[in-house]
Amino acid sequence: MLTKKLSSGINREVAVYKVFSIPRYAITPSLTGNQIVSTMMHFEETAKNLPALFSALLVVILFLQSGLDKVLDWEGNLDWLTGHFSKTFVRGTVPLMLVTITIQELLTGALSAAGILYFLAYGSTVVIFAAASLGALTIIALFFGQRIAKDYAGAAILVPYFILLVALMYLTNPFLRV
Repeated sequence: MLTKKLSSGINREVAVYKVFSIPRYAITPSLTGNQIVSTMMHFEETAKNLPALFSALLVVILFLQSGLDKVLDWEGNLDWLTGHFSKTFVRGTVPLMLVTITIQELLTGALSAAGILYFLAYGSTVVIFAAASLGALTIIALFFGQRIAKDYAGAAILVPYFILLVALMYLTNPFLRV
């Protein structure tokens, strides 16, 4: 190990990096006491919110995949849903329902992704809360459709997603924070 004196008067060890003429302090800059405390607080805040962040990531995958599937296979989804709702009072509104639910799913997934990034940048879960709220509303709409079509098994499959979204709303609710 070599020691190099910096202009600030601090001695820094320079090891293998010297072989490549890259001083160690260029790769790992020294942190001041305030920066270390700030970094630790940010790490602790992130660790406290890991359940919400992982749940939000699941919401991103769930809703973006579902919304993109509807966009990429529009005709197939429209045909299936037209048959699914053929004996219900909403049979004439299937194209409008498909547009609405597709927009809701894509917005929920995108908002959840933005919420994760917003949290990492600013430490606030308010955007994830908004995404979870929109996601819960979207699942309610899907649940309503399945019940109207008398697809009770399909409706039951949505309940765990709804529970996840309500739990995510609770974890990220800015009005419940102390």
